[in-house]
Amino acid sequence: MPMLQVADFPADIYSRISAQALRENITFEQELIFLLKNSLPPQETANQIRRRAVFQRVKARSVPLKTDNLDVANIISDMREERTQQVYDCCH
Repeated sequence: MPMLQVADFPADIYSRISAQALRENITFEQELIFLLKNSLPPQETANQIRRRAVFQRVKARSVPLKTDNLDVANIISDMREERTQQVYDCCH
């Protein structure tokens, strides 16, 4: 596990963390790790990253999607045909 040293750590913050650790009956290091974990934003999962990329590609489409008379079955069929054609073009 990586080791961390902080030069010139403010004494008042050190005292507050130490006091909190004592109240929680844990070590200074455990309290500091807890505080750091809870202050950072959550990490994105791979699925969230892929989902954002898909949404960005959809937004970047040059032809806007018409929502009047929307037929999901036809859209899926068209997308499958397009994908099949791309695979065929790639391999032949």
